[in-house]
Amino acid sequence: MGKHLAVVAVLVSAMVVAAPPRIAAQSGAGAEYEGTCEDWYQVDFDVDAVDLDLTARSALSLATNWVTLSPGRYLLVLPHWRAGGPQKEIDLLRAQVLARYARELGLLPGEVFVANPEDAPEAWAGLARRDAALVFTCTGVPPVR
Repeated sequence: MGKHLAVVAVLVSAMVVAAPPRIAAQSGAGAEYEGTCEDWYQVDFDVDAVDLDLTARSALSLATNWVTLSPGRYLLVLPHWRAGGPQKEIDLLRAQVLARYARELGLLPGEVFVANPEDAPEAWAGLARRDAALVFTCTGVPPVR
């Protein structure tokens, strides 16, 4: 059992890589917030799929556990940013699937938010994977819709 947990920890920790630009004090058409988001997980999906695999579920489980440890924490799900087209609908659906799963794990609606990808396209700078979403762990004032 201990070895299994260690392997899962190594796999999930490998998903947290050098952070993209910090998301803080953003305002856009969809939300305004003063929170600070630094640590993040890149959740990869199969091409044209919205199903969460075990690696994605493990990463989201770790992130939701972090939220529950202290008041004032929340998750911000950022869909992949694209200028438009049919793929954008899949990207938004993936973000909704992630948010719904976080709520299934016990987060309240005020503890998980889906951001407008147009509010922070710079977060995707340098990330080549197009079939993914980012999940940020945040503190402070959450988005107001």
